[in-house]
Order: sequence, then structure tokens, then C-alpha cells
Amino acid sequence: MTCLKKYDVFTKAIAFLIAFVLWLYVVNFNDLTKDYKIKDLSPVFVGQEQLSASKNLLIVGDYSVDIEVSGQRRDIISLNRSDIKVEVDLSKVTGAGTYELPYTVTLPSTAYTLRGKNPQRLSVKFDEEDFNVVSVKVVTDDIAADGYVVDKTNVNFVPRELKITGLREEIDKVSYVEAVIPQKNVKANISEKVAYRFFDADGNPLKEISSIRADYDVIDVAIPVLKTKELPLSLEIQGSDSFKKYVNYSFSPKTMQVAGEESIIGQMTSLVAGTIKISDVSSGMKKTFTVTPPEGILNLSGEINATAEIFLDGLSKKTVKTTLIELINTYTLPSGYKIKPVTTSLNVDILGTDEVLKTVDSSNVRAVADLQSTVLSRGTHPINVSIVVDGAKETAVANAEDYIIYVEVN
Repeated sequence: MTCLKKYDVFTKAIAFLIAFVLWLYVVNFNDLTKDYKIKDLSPVFVGQEQLSASKNLLIVGDYSVDIEVSGQRRDIISLNRSDIKVEVDLSKVTGAGTYELPYTVTLPSTAYTLRGKNPQRLSVKFDEEDFNVVSVKVVTDDIAADGYVVDKTNVNFVPRELKITGLREEIDKVSYVEAVIPQKNVKANISEKVAYRFFDADGNPLKEISSIRADYDVIDVAIPVLKTKELPLSLEIQGSDSFKKYVNYSFSPKTMQVAGEESIIGQMTSLVAGTIKISDVSSGMKKTFTVTPPEGILNLSGEINATAEIFLDGLSKKTVKTTLIELINTYTLPSGYKIKPVTTSLNVDILGTDEVLKTVDSSNVRAVADLQSTVLSRGTHPINVSIVVDGAKETAVANAEDYIIYVEVN
């Protein structure tokens, strides 16, 4: 019995070996064929360049075909899709539109047989090539860090316009080009070449515009980024330095938001809103100034009319009536002309400390009219005069430029 079992196992082993050898023979030596499907083969459009040159036509969209081939198993295994040529003849295309075009499939050798293709014909759309000139925009919103701002009035970029070429239906979609600024939280000037995107008239970015070409690949941008600062307003007092300590003022509004180069604005402690002469100051006066930052400083607050209320602490005003009217350099008058003052007295406002003003009266206040640069004809004329206070240096004449006298020439 044991012998029979051993014989049965041996017989089965021999049968399995014979079956395996037969299978190898069938696989490797028998002419068995296999079908194989190949999808998404990209066709070559024969005559595409000539069509573009002669008729200004371009192909719209992307196209592919599927095929089925048969061949011996070993040949199918070694088949490379790059060895298969799919060609579409464009010689029948005459203008823009959609054409149902036949195509040919060339297999790498006679070892393969074309069993089928899908679609049978390619539905290919053609459109005319066109061009347009569109504006370039540089959007700088939200790129500056906190405490910094872009000086939009001085943003420079090249080119300002792009000439774009491509399919008419795609060209018509493009309204403008926008440069893409990749940086955020910027604290220094930007100067570099950046990419751009196409946008439609509604401000939507355009993605499916593969046919479009432009005459520039990048936009060269220069963007000034400035440091911001809130500066208090100040008043420039013109006149004797010894008088400036008596002048106090306050502004409404008190401050102004500005921006500038960090090295410059970092050293600024105030912003001069305007100037005023000490001689024009009276205690309790109000004067409004239109604040204009100096060159290179950007105004972030918009137009500001700031009103200064001015006070004099320890400085008084005294009105003196003078009868001392002097005419000098009268030699400029034509020969034979005579001149005399018609005005016999002036009321003059003098500024100074109470102690100094005690020394000022009508005896040391003079009104002097200099005729050196004056051309006068016969008759009565107004003449500006300078007020001179003799013997009292620490004084100022209020509204000094407003004093005039009348003279008579005959």
C-alpha cells in the first residue's frame, strides 16, 4: 500500500512538470496574439505652421485619440507609445471654424495591426490669430508691514503696456495685466522683475488662455516703501530770538500722519505748519495754515487746515503816536520836483516787555520813507515806511509792513 502511494506522488509530479513545460512552449513559441488599448495619444497637425503663416489661423484646444492594436504577446509587451505616430492633415482647412478631419495612425512595424481608433475623425476648431495692447497694473495693497506704507504716487514699472498675440476669442477676454508682487510685510524698497497675470473686465483672473503670447515675459517694478510717523505740528517764529521765548501756541489738529525714508523721518520731531513774524503776533490771535509736508515726505492725513492759537506771555503791546516823518534819498526825483509829506502823524504798535516799553514814546519812534527805488510823478502818492525805534533794541513793530504815509509831489 505504501508503495502505491509513493508511486502516485511521483506520477503527479511528472504530470505537473510536463504541463509547465507545455505552458512555456505555448507562451513563448506559439503565435498567440493579444489586443492592447492605448489612450490619449496626441496627434501631430501637419501643415500647422503654414496655416498660421498664410491664413493667420491657430488651433483651439487640445486633442487626443484612443487606438486598439493587436500583435504577439512579446511584441505587445515591448510596444512604446512614443513610437506610434498620429497625424492630422490640415490642407483642407480654409478659414476659422470647426472641421471634421481624418487622421492616420502609423505603427512602428508590421508586427502590429491597428484594430480600431476612437474617434473616427477629429472635430478640430480653428480661430484667427489676433493681437491687442493692454495696460499693466501694479497692485501694492497689503504688501507693506505695519508701520510702513507704499508711496503709490512714485511706483515705477516697465513696461506700462503689453502687446499680446493669440487666438481672437482668448485675446478678447483680456482687459488688463496685473503684476504679481510676492512679498508681504515689506519694510524696504522693492526693485525686481516679477511675473504677471491676465484679467478680464470684471477683475477676474484668466486661466484658460494657453494661446496668448506677450512681448515681455516679466514686469520690472520699483516700489518705494516708506516709514510712517505721527508728528506734532509746530509754528516757525520769525524775528528776534530774544522774543521767541515769549510766544506760545497750540494747534488744532495737533498732529499729522506722514511717511518718509526711515533715515529721514526718524530724525523729525515735528512738522512745521507755517511761519509767522513776531511783529505780526498779538496775544490771543488765531491763524489758519494749510499744512504742506516738505519734499520727500508723504502726507497720509489728506489736506489739513490747522489753526494755531497764539499767546504772548510776558510781552506787551504799546501804541505810540509819532509825528517824526522822514523822507530819505529824495535825489531820485526828477530835476525841479519837490516832495513833502501829507501825512503828519502815525499810530504805531510796539511790542516789548513792560520794562522796555516804558522807555518808548513819540520822541524815539520814527517813520522813514526811502525813495531810492521809487519813481513818482506829480500828485499825491502812498509810500510804505519803515518804523524805527531809537534807543530801545528789545522791541518789535507789530504788522511792520502795513504802515504807509502819503506824499505830495509838485
